[in-house]
Amino acid sequence: KCDGRVVHNSMKALKSHLQKEHNLYYCNMCLSGKKVFLSEQELFTKRDLDYHRRFGDITIKSGKKKGIGHPMCKFCNTCLYDNDALFEHLHKVHYQCHICQADGNLYEYYENYDSLERHFEVEHFLCPDPNCRADRFVVFRKRVELKAHHVKVHVLTSNMSSAQQRR
Repeated sequence: KCDGRVVHNSMKALKSHLQKEHNLYYCNMCLSGKKVFLSEQELFTKRDLDYHRRFGDITIKSGKKKGIGHPMCKFCNTCLYDNDALFEHLHKVHYQCHICQADGNLYEYYENYDSLERHFEVEHFLCPDPNCRADRFVVFRKRVELKAHHVKVHVLTSNMSSAQQRR
């Protein structure tokens, strides 16, 4: 329909033109994550775009699926370009248990610190002291480690003068 000579001054104008004149859409995840020139970005019908987001691309000739679609963060329902972007998002925005991670459980995440703290209470030994709770991440793998912490931090320091505590 277009002769290719129309210049759009912005991405918004181009998207609007494609939608109104051709009923075609770019995938916003691909635009932000796929490292190709704009002319190499794929255009989709509304139906194909929905399929693409959820399941990946299909090869028109063979009908076979390529890719896995754009993964979604299960905590905040943020759609990301690929699994690397999802991993980066989880690492930056959500929480991991450092004890479980050290034990080899590398891919378990928690939505926020409150949910991680509940995990600490159930699976590990979280210091119940209000100051330690406020400091966050004062948690131990074994009960004996928590007891040693309690003696060192809470019992010994409470018996010291403030001058001794500052040393």
